[in-house]
Amino acid sequence: MDPDCPALALTSDWKDEQVVLVGAVDAIRLCREGGYRALDSGKAIWALEGVRRGIVREVRDFVARTRLTGFALSSMDDSDVIKLIASSLKSRDLMALKKVGPSEAPNKTGDRAARLRRLVREIESKTRGRLNYSGRQYKLVADESLAKLAGRDSYQVARQDEARQVLDGLAKQPGTPADLHALLGEAREAISTDWRPPLQPDGLVLLRKIVTLQASAPDTGPALTPSQLKKLTTKTDWIEVEVVDQDGEPYTGGYRLELANGTANEASFNEEGFFGDYDLDTGNCQLFLVDRKTPKGGAAEAPAADTTFASVKLVDRDGNFLGNCRYQFEFSDGTKKEGVSGEGEIRMQDVPSGECVFSILPDEEADA
Repeated sequence: MDPDCPALALTSDWKDEQVVLVGAVDAIRLCREGGYRALDSGKAIWALEGVRRGIVREVRDFVARTRLTGFALSSMDDSDVIKLIASSLKSRDLMALKKVGPSEAPNKTGDRAARLRRLVREIESKTRGRLNYSGRQYKLVADESLAKLAGRDSYQVARQDEARQVLDGLAKQPGTPADLHALLGEAREAISTDWRPPLQPDGLVLLRKIVTLQASAPDTGPALTPSQLKKLTTKTDWIEVEVVDQDGEPYTGGYRLELANGTANEASFNEEGFFGDYDLDTGNCQLFLVDRKTPKGGAAEAPAADTTFASVKLVDRDGNFLGNCRYQFEFSDGTKKEGVSGEGEIRMQDVPSGECVFSILPDEEADA
């Protein structure tokens, strides 16, 4: 059955696959009436290139009858006319149709639709309804089910080449069962050619889930001051110190903490011999014990001795000991002692009585 409209045959009547070009409106009517099926524009352009030299007169006659251009055809050479047809195929002003064989005759349409729906159900059963590839979510539907799909507006139709690439990728993923691999391959071959309304798909359609980004609620609070903004963007550090005397009693006296920025904080240890500061500028700081108060329990303070001991525990926020930290003690007589912390406490015996300064030194590698 030849189309009853302007048409350009791209294959001979004796060939198994007969392809013709027609206008878009005529293509819609012919597909609805049966006997023809829409083809991908790329395949049509490839077929046109193969026969262009033998049908120059027919091509010009077809362009004139379909009124593809307002220019006089006599002013266009053959290559320009071929380019015009290829451009019209890409824009869907022209459509390539294939004559439908006996297996695709109208009375077989119900069987074909049932086969596609069964294929979709089997794939959904094997994948538990989740087709995920390269971080995107996909859904496979049969052509006639597309318009009835719940949540259709949440999906975009993937082009035929993308759909085939996705199904190939899913089939090649490690751990894909052999039966699912075969089903995905069958679905790949059944993917519909690209179309646009009012035409309808003619096979399986792969839908791509639309990614939606939820905007955060606007902050209606007052604007940040420059000092608040600087505080938010400036890196801070912290320190925790616990001090006990030689009998293990908490030291509850005062201290002075000289910071890296040149300022100093003065306060007293709590009744457990502990203090912490959690908003410090990053850098070295020095801790001074500025006086001695009565130890917890009310016992009288022992008279000053010529020598005493110093004990320090270095721990992180979780209470774990910090090892391999370089430190320095500076004693009341001006002497200094350096070392590297191991596991446990740092303890110095027979050191001069009086104030001492304990410092954490920067790593030698960092200074290099």
